[in-house]
Amino acid sequence: MNELVKKTIIKLKKVIDGSLLKSTIKGQWKYILFLELLAIIYISNRYRAEKVYIETARMNAELREQRSESILKVSKLMNISKEFEVEKLSNQKELGLHISQEPPKEIIIKNDDRED
Repeated sequence: MNELVKKTIIKLKKVIDGSLLKSTIKGQWKYILFLELLAIIYISNRYRAEKVYIETARMNAELREQRSESILKVSKLMNISKEFEVEKLSNQKELGLHISQEPPKEIIIKNDDRED
């Protein structure tokens, strides 16, 4: 048991003074460099993904705004194109247009040269 305590104390001293870390790094510096490269790639990928997510959210908000604006314009156009509104606007601008009291007439063209 005494020997186990001595080995633990020696390992603890090596960790504290850095000699354990120094001997470990000498043999595995390529692996550590590879891990650093992976960490940089991971961070840049995460940054790019967040940027794309923010851009997508912004574009979705803009799309919702454009849709509501489109619906508003369509409803205004539908309202303006009603028969009553057209008559009212033509009277305001003094165009001389009025609603016909007669129903439309069908024009029939008789043509014997027509192919069916």
